[in-house]
Amino acid sequence: MWNTGGKRPFFGLTRWFWLGNLLLWLLLGWAQTEVVVIEVVQDGSRCRALLPEGRSSEITCYGVANGSVGIYQPAQPRWAQVAARLPWDWVWEQQAALQLPAWQQTPDGLKVTVPQWGLARRQTTLVEGADRVTVRLRRLDGEVGVVLLGENGRFGYTFIVSSDNRRGVWWQWQDGRPTVPLEGVPFQKPVVAQLQTLTRKVIGTTWGIWLLLPLAALLRRLVSQIEQVRRQTTDQRPPFVVRRPLSIVPFPLKMVPLIWLAFALALLIASRVLERVPHVQDSVTYLFQAQTLARGSLTAPAPPLPDFFTQEFLLVRQGKWFGKYPPGFPLLLAVGVRLGVPWVVNPLLAVLSLSLLFQLGRRLYGREVGVITAVLALASPFFVIMTGTYMAHVAELFWVLLFMVAWLAGQKRRLGLARRVAFWSLAGVALGMALLTRQFAAMAVGVPFALLTLLQNILRKGAKTQRPKAFFCAFAPLRELQVGQLAVVGLLTGVAVGLLLGYQWRVTGNPWLDPRLLFWPYDRVGFGEGVGESSNVILFDNRGAVLALTWVMDPTQPPRGHTLARGLYNVKQNWLALAAMFLVVPGGLALVWLGVLGRRPVWGTWVLGGTAVSGITAYIFYWHPGIMYGPRYFYAILPALLLLAGQGLKTAVGQRQVVALLLGLLLLAGIVKAPQWAAAYRDFNFVDGDLLAQVQETIQTPALVFVGSKTGDWWDYGAFFSANTPWLDGPIVFARDQGEAANRRLLAAFPNRVAYVWRDGVLVKLGE
Repeated sequence: MWNTGGKRPFFGLTRWFWLGNLLLWLLLGWAQTEVVVIEVVQDGSRCRALLPEGRSSEITCYGVANGSVGIYQPAQPRWAQVAARLPWDWVWEQQAALQLPAWQQTPDGLKVTVPQWGLARRQTTLVEGADRVTVRLRRLDGEVGVVLLGENGRFGYTFIVSSDNRRGVWWQWQDGRPTVPLEGVPFQKPVVAQLQTLTRKVIGTTWGIWLLLPLAALLRRLVSQIEQVRRQTTDQRPPFVVRRPLSIVPFPLKMVPLIWLAFALALLIASRVLERVPHVQDSVTYLFQAQTLARGSLTAPAPPLPDFFTQEFLLVRQGKWFGKYPPGFPLLLAVGVRLGVPWVVNPLLAVLSLSLLFQLGRRLYGREVGVITAVLALASPFFVIMTGTYMAHVAELFWVLLFMVAWLAGQKRRLGLARRVAFWSLAGVALGMALLTRQFAAMAVGVPFALLTLLQNILRKGAKTQRPKAFFCAFAPLRELQVGQLAVVGLLTGVAVGLLLGYQWRVTGNPWLDPRLLFWPYDRVGFGEGVGESSNVILFDNRGAVLALTWVMDPTQPPRGHTLARGLYNVKQNWLALAAMFLVVPGGLALVWLGVLGRRPVWGTWVLGGTAVSGITAYIFYWHPGIMYGPRYFYAILPALLLLAGQGLKTAVGQRQVVALLLGLLLLAGIVKAPQWAAAYRDFNFVDGDLLAQVQETIQTPALVFVGSKTGDWWDYGAFFSANTPWLDGPIVFARDQGEAANRRLLAAFPNRVAYVWRDGVLVKLGE
């Protein structure tokens, strides 16, 4: 039964649950009114598409003046259409452009999806002497195009807007389908429309509630009947029924299997799936910085002929070679480098993080929720996959969790002053290391958590103070600010800030210059033209076998930059990725909603919910969506989400046997789906660790290998770069292939090495 407290007037659910869902449904109703307006103007042989934000795209379009117009939607398999639609989308149509006929691409060509509309002649849409098509797109998701056909109905042009990749592109149309892309511009929904889209996607993750509640009720009924039958056959309580919540063994023994399982999974991913090598530009840079720190230096000497060793996110400046990231995570990774096992660092941090997650859950909700949360973490592909990578987010999670646990422990007044000061110091060190690892996440998650817990203490103390006899009694809650804790944590965090400024001074020569801005000057937080990528026109090169897409600047178009609408889009994309990877089964975020709505929130729920909201909304101000191994920018809020999910599962199910059964099914589902997840991330980002190992085994050392690049993408050379050392003194040095003449110049700088060339997957020894 529901352990919610208070009255439960409807089906065992509290008024808080129904009021919360009523508010969500009202917001959903508002979100369903989303409309985006697109106009296409045809004047003679020119066609121009008009988009929000004042953007436009114009092409030459012959032969469509007296043709017909319509709406194009790419075809989807029937199962994909069903999977992409939320339950309430069967009530509200997901796509609606009511003023024009709608066509859909099929294997047979053009198909009218609403037959009674037929084809609209161009003359029916004349406005002020020019052909103007105005399309009102309701709840735009995916791709939709405005089609302009010639009189024969076979050839024409279509302007396709995509809400997923935020582009509007002109295409040639031939025989019922788009064929050749011509030109495009960025497409962004207006702020209100984008907020409505985000609202729909966020509320859409509540659908799992309505599946979980009947399932939980059915399982509770089944378990109760089994207990009743056993009681009738025996005069004593069944031995497996325990009154204490999930406390068959003490905490240390209970968590040991989970800790070992977490370590085994992380090692398996690091060694077998990701092959012990970095697969992302960020990871390559972290390993480079760790190798540099492992030699006792902050920077490496600039390489000879630096163009041969150009790698994304690495900088050569004033005779120094260094990465753009802060030193927090590379410092931890350097320990693994010195021991020869850098790929083990994150799995170890994952084990520590899981233990801290239990401790945080125990302090906020009790041991039962702590154990449930630890199991949910192991059933989360998002949590597990990241632990086997070289990404800094695992260290970020560890420091944030350590800060949260130490911060809460330091607020216990029953502890002696010495122990409280120790916890304050630990919290300060953890927050400082989080700042040295990923500053933005520490400020967006750690600081709000601390402020919310302080506010909780003030409000709780204030609620106990009724009708103070003196004016100064009104200020009694301010004592809950715990000035000593703030002072110690603030002091140690300030030390970390000083260390960061000192690091920046040593590598850039300016303590206030962030190395990230040296690589991308637009890599900032905030809004405006100078924030984020500025290119505002897309050009296509169709001459080669591979379609080349190029972003360029057009001064006649509005600048791209970062906007509030773009920030909302980024949050929406990350939320969808989180919904897909939060648990191994769909609808996992419904447990988070149950943790908030299932019972009247306690103080811990307010703190966790506020921390999660802060961590999510903060990334509205950052220009890049950053999805890699899942919504990695949301990794620091996983503790809040998992704890709310654990509380939601306990609240919804109630009976311990049913909770254990559901957790077991989740872990079983994880085992079944593990091969699928492993296949998705093997050779991730086109980096093949086995291929690198084969090349290293084949080469006669010492060697210099020139790596060719067919596509110009970072991974062509980056897949080999991580095998270099920052001093280029390893048995094999990998350099970019710059052509025979230029290669000779670099070979002169490494005279005692055997030279090879790696091109198109073939290794050739020079001179043969």
